Order: sequence, then C-alpha cells, then structure tokens
Amino acid sequence: MDTAELGDDSFIKNRKFKDKPPLWDTFQDPPSRRATGSAASWTKLGCLLKVFKLLTYGLVFLVILGTAVVSKLCFLLMVAQFRSNATVKICNTLDENSLFIPALPKEEQCAWLWALIFAFSTPEVLTFFRALRICTFKDVKSPTWTEVALVLIFEILHTIGLALLVFYVMPQLDSVRALMICNGVCFIPSILNIGWESNITRRSIFNLVIGVLAIMAQMSALVVWPAFSSSSAVHLIALPLVLISMRWWENYTTSSSALGHILKIFQRSRSRYQTYLYLSPVKIILFSLIGLGLHGYPITEYFSTFMKAWQSHEILVYSGELADKSLFTLSTNANTVIYVLLLQVCSSYLCYVFAKFACKIKIQEFSFSLPLSLAGPTSIAIALWLVWLRDTNECAFHRFIPDYLSLTGNSYNDLLSAIIENRLWIWPLWWLSQLWITRHIWGPRNEKNAPTEKLFICPWYCGFLVDQCITMNRRIIDLNEECLTRKDELSPVTATDILESDKIPQLIVCATMWHETQEEMMEFLKSIVRLDEDQCARRMAKLHINGGKSDNEYYEFETNIFFDDAFVLDEKLCENPRNPPLNEYVKTLIISIEKACFEVYGVNMKIKPPVKTETPYGGRLVWTLPGRSKMIAHLKNKDKIRHKKRWSQVMYMYYLLGFRIMELEGVSARRKAVIAENTFLLALDGDIDFQPQAVQLLIDRMKAIDELGAACGRIHPVGRGPMVWYQIFEYAIGHWLQKATEHVIGCVLCSPGCFSLFRGSALMENSVMKKYTTVSSEPMHYVQYDQGEDRWLCTLILKQGLRVEYSAASDAYTHSPESLTSSIINGDVGFHPQLQIYLICYRMPIWW
Repeated sequence: MDTAELGDDSFIKNRKFKDKPPLWDTFQDPPSRRATGSAASWTKLGCLLKVFKLLTYGLVFLVILGTAVVSKLCFLLMVAQFRSNATVKICNTLDENSLFIPALPKEEQCAWLWALIFAFSTPEVLTFFRALRICTFKDVKSPTWTEVALVLIFEILHTIGLALLVFYVMPQLDSVRALMICNGVCFIPSILNIGWESNITRRSIFNLVIGVLAIMAQMSALVVWPAFSSSSAVHLIALPLVLISMRWWENYTTSSSALGHILKIFQRSRSRYQTYLYLSPVKIILFSLIGLGLHGYPITEYFSTFMKAWQSHEILVYSGELADKSLFTLSTNANTVIYVLLLQVCSSYLCYVFAKFACKIKIQEFSFSLPLSLAGPTSIAIALWLVWLRDTNECAFHRFIPDYLSLTGNSYNDLLSAIIENRLWIWPLWWLSQLWITRHIWGPRNEKNAPTEKLFICPWYCGFLVDQCITMNRRIIDLNEECLTRKDELSPVTATDILESDKIPQLIVCATMWHETQEEMMEFLKSIVRLDEDQCARRMAKLHINGGKSDNEYYEFETNIFFDDAFVLDEKLCENPRNPPLNEYVKTLIISIEKACFEVYGVNMKIKPPVKTETPYGGRLVWTLPGRSKMIAHLKNKDKIRHKKRWSQVMYMYYLLGFRIMELEGVSARRKAVIAENTFLLALDGDIDFQPQAVQLLIDRMKAIDELGAACGRIHPVGRGPMVWYQIFEYAIGHWLQKATEHVIGCVLCSPGCFSLFRGSALMENSVMKKYTTVSSEPMHYVQYDQGEDRWLCTLILKQGLRVEYSAASDAYTHSPESLTSSIINGDVGFHPQLQIYLICYRMPIWW
C-alpha cells in the first residue's frame, strides 16, 4: 500500500478522537448559508445548466450532421448541372405519357461552374485572412525553405486531385456513386496508419491485420469501378483519389514511423501561416484553371460571359422521342445558382465551426465523432431516396425546386439489382475503412478551449469533402506531446529524466495582506479552505479510485500569505526590539482560521497550532489545513526587508521560482523548464472571495495555450454605499467591456493582482523578474513601479512575446472601500489614474 495512503488514513483516524467533543458539549450552531458572493446558492441554476448541457449535446449533433449532409447534397447538385451534356427529365403536366428532357444552355453551365469555383475558394479566402491576421498581430517565426517546399508540394497535389475529381471524374458518375467515392480519399493515411510496434501483443497483431484490410479496402476504390467501366474518366479515378489523400499525411506520420524524420524538419505551427498568405491564392487560381480547362469551352468565353451567366436563360426542352426537335422553352431562375452556392458554403462553414466548438468544450465523442461518421451513410441514403423519387415521379418536387434541377442517377426501382450491376456493394468496405483510419476522433486528449492549432493540422477545411477533411484533419497526437517528443529527441537528456509528476500543475496561492479586517480575512480564508477541500477530494480520487493516476483536472496545492508590517515596532509598545510582538492583524488571521473551517464544513474543527520559525525577514507560521495542504504565513518585518505589495511579489517570485526550482540539485535544465511551465502562481489580495471552479478555469486556459503568461478572472466588488456603487460601475466597464474587448481583438494589457494566475516560466523569462526588482528612485518610478505594479508586470510579460487573457466565467468577489479616504489610499476609485497623471505632469514636466 502507498505510504501517502497510509498517512492519510492514520491522519483521519487520529483526528476522529482528538476533535471529538464530549457528549455534554455536542450542541452546535451551524452557520447560515450566504446568499451573496461566491457562496451563493446555485441549485436551481445548476439544474437548468444540466438541461442546457443536454440540449447543447443534441443541438451540436444535429447541426453537424445536418450541415454535413446539406453540404454534400448541394455539392452534388452543382456537379450535376455544370456538365456540357447535362440532361435531366422534367415534370410534364401537358402529356403524362411523353418524356421531356431539357438542354441547359452554355451560360447556365458556366454559372454552375463558377459556383463550384467560388465554393472551393471560400475556405481558401478564410484561410488567407486568418493567416493575414495572425502574421500581422501575432509573433510568427518565418518558415524555412524546406517547410515552404513541403507545404507547397502537398497542398498543390491535393488541389490538382480535387479539381480532377470534381471537374472530370464526378460528372461521369451518377450522384449516388459520386457520394460513395468520397469515402475512398483515405489511401495515403491508410498506409501511414499502420503502426509497427516492437512488442508483439494480441492488440498489436489485431491493429496490424485491420490496418492491412483497411489498405486493401481503400485500394479497391482505385481499381474496382475502373475495371468494369468503359469511361476514360472512371479509369483515371485512382489519380485524384491518391492526390487528395496526400493532404493529411502529416497527421498520420509519427516520430517512430519510416517518414518520421521528415516530420522533424518542420512543425505545423503558426510559422505555416506565412506560407498560406500566398499559397491560398495559388490554390484558387490552379483549381479555377483546371476547372475551366476541363469543361470544354475556350477559357476566354467564361470571362466574357461571366455577367450573363448569372442572369435568367431560356432552356430548350426536347421530347424523348424527337431528340432533334425542341418543343418549348423554360426560363431559369437567376437566383437559383446563388441560393444553392450560399447554402453549400454556409452549411460547410457551420459544420466546421460547430465541429471545432464540440472539440473545444470536450463533447467530441457524441457531438463530433458520431455525426461526422454518420454523414456519409446519411447523405447516400437521402440521395438514393431523392433519385428514386424523381425517377418514379418527375413531378415529385415540382412545387419546391425548378424542374431542371435534379441529382443524376440510374434507375433504382430494383435496388438489389442496381447494387449488383453498379458494384455499389463495395462502398461499405470504404466507409468501414474510413472509420478505422479516423478512429482517433473517438479518444480526444486535448484541453478545454484549446486553440485551433492544437485541434487541427491544417487551417480551415475543404468545402467539398467536409466530413472527411475534418475527421482526418483532427490531430491524432496532441501538439504539446508532439513538440515535447521532438524536443526530447533533439535534447541530449533522455526522456526518462522528465517524470510524470513534473507535468502535474503546481498551484501556489500567493496572497498579500496588510491591514485587512476580520470580515475580509474570513472571505479569503474560506476560499482557501474550499480550495483545500477540492484538492483533497481530487487526491482521494487519485489514490482510491483512479489507482494512483491523475485526471486532467488534478493539481497540487499550497498557500503562501505574505503579511506586510506584521510586527509591532513602536519602542513604547515593544519590550524587546529584537523580538517584537505580532500586531493585531496577524492575531486576527490566526484566530480566524478555525472559524473559516467551521463556516465551510459546518462543524467545529480543531486546527493544530502553526509551526513557528524565525526567519531573516521576520517569521513564518505553517498550518496544515483539514485537506492536508499547507498554508504558510510569511510575516515581514519592515525593518529587515522592503515592505509594500510589489516587494512581497518579488519575494515570493524569487523564493518559489528562483529558490525552489532553480536550486534543485541533480535536476537537469530541461526538467526544470518543464516544472516551471507547470508551476502557476495565483496572485490574490487578502479580501478575495472565490470558488475552486474559478481557479480551475484559469488553469485550463494555461494548459490549453502554451504562450499564455497570465490569465485573470472577472472581479465583482461587494459592499455598501455610494463609493461601492461607483466602483461596481468602474469594474463593470473595466472587466465586462475593456478586458473583454482586449481579449477578443488582441491581448489583455493588465491582469489585476487581486485575482490572477501567472505561469512560472513566464515570470522567469529575461527582463521580467529581474527588471521587476527595480528600486524606485524618481517620482515617475513611484507611480509606474509601486502604484501600477500590476500593469507593469503584465507589460514586462507582453514584451517577451507572451499573452495575457481574460476569462469572464472565472468570477471572484472583492471588498471595496466604502469611504473616500480608504478608496484614495487603496487606489480603487476611478479618478485615481488621472490623479497619477497629474502628479507625473506636476513633478516631471520635462517627461511630457
């Protein structure tokens, strides 16, 4: 049995006898539940939230499935109309015994051709603008020539294959077979998907056998239909399918595979966006030229008739018996092409957006994987039904769509014979092989709210193959694990040097106190006790439920309180100046701990007296909270060490990061870097009130974004009086409006020190911690360094290329000064920044 588990059990048993009161003193006065602040009752809202989550699951599932099906059907409708020899049966209301066939004019075919080009260009244009935004506003490294060459080769080959499939192969197939062939674009991933393992087990043998069968199934898509067809376009079907499948090669190439050394040359990170700035226009031009060239008319005619193509045209209608004589004409609807194009583009876009949303909020299995896996069979079933309905009754859709619009298809009156004659029985093998190749989407390992680069290999999507593109574009290996593996391979330090415990988030609460009242201290201490209870529950689940394995939300926890001016230094009140007594505020903190535990747990709890230690800066008190976490109060003597908030921050930065991490003996630099990346300092004020969920949201943001240096929550002032009302308005403007706007359009400029989470490695960057220790020597310094220390620290972090973000769902409550005097002293009123500027102008006119 684990020693930690034995320690926990013995600790609990000892507490049962020590803390148990006598029988005559068993009467208690449980605390009343607060209805305000972070401890407000959310029972009714919690029930509504559960219902809302269920509705979200269902809504996202239906939207992804519906938009994927609509996108494919609209795509097939456009392909069916742009062919130069496109003929469909129309509704005959004059003579039910005769067959009428319309012949689309050249201008109408050109309109559908341009619609296909615009449908392909839309995601490429979105990719271009995303790349432009990231390259303009983000810190992006320039790609190497090798990276540019590889991206160009595979993206251009993919574009050529897609153009051949859309403009040359699919027009020679009926709509149902064209839908089925979309499941055969996984040939290259099927080959790379085979994992060769050194240890031979039943599982590895099973995976190898199924992988080989998947390759054979995908290979059948290249040879079965061409072998039984006389069409030259169908004979060429293998070329576009192989070229299209090359786009997703990187996602299926691991460091242990034969092509793994190519992957080490470059990384698909933000440096790739510089390549897409000129690659996206090249792909649009290439796709357009291939489409215009394969259609059959001179290329100049498509541009000369471009405006006319989007107008209404006259369609000649021929009789089935007299094919050389037109009977009457039909007028096309000029908006039909636009409506179908917009429906295809919008459905593809919504499918991608909701798919990414499902991955970000971690509902991927039901609301992402399942609908995208069912999109192919659902589309084929609907297409079969539409073709059969139109074949049996040409007037089935007469009231809904124009008569000349229809999917193409053979007669499916006898479905069994049609499946055998057209070799449709091979399609289930293609679909099953695609499910096996994309099985990684059923086991996501990403963090909550992960950025797009961590979720997908390539930016945006392919509008024509939206379900295949999204599933094969979804990352198999998390970006953090992939980059860490490459760093370990390039580093002389072996991977075994880094332990799994080094990757567990280390949450260190760093609170600064001065002259807080007991009510303010109680709010802070109750928040710490709640956090201690949450961490204890997660530790118990790790030991007794998960078998010692940490879950995604597990963290280690410790509290450090830095108390300014903690001693009575007045010679009249101090008997021994060398050993001054504690002031009243520290004594209030000591007696408030058990009261805070009583209000959180609802029972009397006896906390062991703190361990007292004399230190060079004053003293230290160490408590063990009910959840077994440590709470350490660092009592500062202002005669021995600099006081005020900024120097308390400097103190805990150098102690927790500089001493604890950098002074580790026998630990490599790489392991120290991993520990620093997973060490988070929660900067708090002594009157803050929050729930553990608020801290967990900030940790999730840190784990999701590597370059995030700091994250702050939304602050709610509490109190009474006009000054509090004004500060509520000021905080609403500063957080709900200003910080939210900064978060959306760029980066938050200031993370308030009352409730913010800082990454240890970000504070340890050059010119951050060291520069933050600058001693104020000029009037400007006192305003910038000592009064505006939060903004200055965030500025130093931003200058190193890191980010600061705002999480509106992470709520915290702080006591606002209720008098004008205390507001000016604490710098919490709205005119205080203007007062600072006035002082700067008055004392330093040359600076302006």
